[in-house]
Amino acid sequence: MARAPITDEQDFIDALARLGDISACAVADVLAAWNLRSVRTERAQEFARNIVRVLQAAVDLGNDPATALSNIKNYPIRSFENKTALDMVEEGRTDDVVAYLQSLSAGYVG
Repeated sequence: MARAPITDEQDFIDALARLGDISACAVADVLAAWNLRSVRTERAQEFARNIVRVLQAAVDLGNDPATALSNIKNYPIRSFENKTALDMVEEGRTDDVVAYLQSLSAGYVG
């Protein structure tokens, strides 16, 4: 099955949305299959790389890829004014999201 090339950020968001509630293995296969070099614009390539970085940080917390994907698309983060991780990536704040997720893996510090 041929995949349409991702040409901009919305294409990547749409591709993520089409994954729906599929198995973790299928999510991993899809992410591995996306050849980010085939993305048409530099901005879309950066966006796709950032989503993959956030997804990896979420998986590193012990989530399966399907749960991690669902969380970055749908779970509001109180520390970021109830924006989702995807919202934050769209705003150019990928490093903040990755740092936040990594801090969660370190546990509560207080």
